[in-house]
Parts: sequence; C-alpha cells; structure tokens
Amino acid sequence: MTERSLKNKHKSRIGPKDFKRNSRAKRQGDRAIGFVAITMIASLTFMVTYL
Repeated sequence: MTERSLKNKHKSRIGPKDFKRNSRAKRQGDRAIGFVAITMIASLTFMVTYL
C-alpha cells in the first residue's frame, strides 16, 4: 500500500472540485488579509510621518 499525503487524503475525501474551490478561496482570503495589512502599515506610516 502506498502512502498518500495529507493533501491527497483531504482531496479524495471532499472531492476534487470542492478541493479546488476551497484552495482558491483560501488563496483569495490570504491575499485580502495581506492587502489589509499593507494598507494598515501604510496608513500608520503616513500618520507617523506627517502628523
């Protein structure tokens, strides 16, 4: 019997289409969190510099 990775086990349990949708949503969520963090740092830098 071959060893399967956790990712493949999860993929086979929930179905490939759902796995793809979930991974895409996770990527978009990570991107949104990064955007918010960068925006907060930029606004904080602006306030410290100009005020």
